[in-house]
Amino acid sequence: GLASKVLRALKTPRQQRRLNRTFASLFVGAAGFLATLHRGTA
Repeated sequence: GLASKVLRALKTPRQQRRLNRTFASLFVGAAGFLATLHRGTA
C-alpha cells in the first residue's frame, strides 16, 4: 500500500535529508508564526 511505498522511499539517505529539512523548516516557520501571534496579543 501507500505506507510501504513511503517507508521504502524513506530508506534512501537523500530522501531522509530532504524530509528532515522540510520538517525543520516547517517547525521553525510554525514557531515564528506562534511567536508573532503571542507578541501581537500581548
